[in-house]
Amino acid sequence: MYITYELFFQIFNTLIWILIPIAIYRFIKKQKEKKALINNRISNLEKRVNELENK
Repeated sequence: MYITYELFFQIFNTLIWILIPIAIYRFIKKQKEKKALINNRISNLEKRVNELENK
């Protein structure tokens, strides 16, 4: 059985349409994690500043 160019591109396009949403989901998830980490660092710095002000 021969694999024609048309069949190859159908398989290739199907894989691309499956992988694009996965890549977008991972990118958004990474950005949310980065934003949460930054917010956590900011809140820790604010706590340190408040502790220093109280001294």
